[in-house]
Formats: sequence, structure tokens, C-alpha cells
Amino acid sequence: FLLPVLVAWDIRLEGPLSAIAKGLICFWVVHMCACFTTGFFDAGTLHQDLQKVALHYLRTWFGFDFALLFCNVWSVAYGGKDDDYFCYQAVPYVRLLGLLRVIRLRQVLRSLWERVFDDDIL
Repeated sequence: FLLPVLVAWDIRLEGPLSAIAKGLICFWVVHMCACFTTGFFDAGTLHQDLQKVALHYLRTWFGFDFALLFCNVWSVAYGGKDDDYFCYQAVPYVRLLGLLRVIRLRQVLRSLWERVFDDDIL
């Protein structure tokens, strides 16, 4: 929820905002690592073999997650500096691409919702 504010008012990442942004980067790195070891369902079958899980993640969400993580890292690296004019001018557009993280978050929340409120469990 930090990204829309930064994009809307062109706020620089300094002080506490920089710390929050770096913490979010750490969170998404941990999330990506966890996705390499989290099983998945395919046609009602649970797959937990690490090789199959890793390949599934690489084929589905890895590219998207990596691109958005790159956008966040770019934003933190160049978000408060004027010394590289091109990079500084590109920051708002890269941050805007980072808003696509909402799509991924929606998918994660939907999966969690389905697991918590699954009728077979109740």
C-alpha cells in the first residue's frame, strides 16, 4: 500500500519510507523462496516433489514475481537520487509497474480463502 502513495505524489524514499520499502523487498524475497518449496494441486492431486514444485513455480508465477521484485529494488535504489537523470526519470514508471503486485496478492489471498473455508474440512 506504500506504492500508490509514492506514485501519486512522487514522494522520495527517504528515512522511514526507505526502511519500509526495504522490509517489503525482504518479505517478497522470502515469499519467492517459499514458493520454490510449497506444494501445489493439479487436477486434485497434491504435488510435493521439490523438482516438480520448483518447475511449476518457474513456469507460472516466477517471471511475474521476479519482474515486480526488480521494479521494487529499482525504485529503492534510484528513488531518492538525482545523480542519474535517466534512472530518476524512470522511477515513477517502474513504481507504477510495481502496482501489478496487487494481482499476485489477490491470487495468494484467494488461495488462502479457499483453504480456510474449504467445505471438505468443515
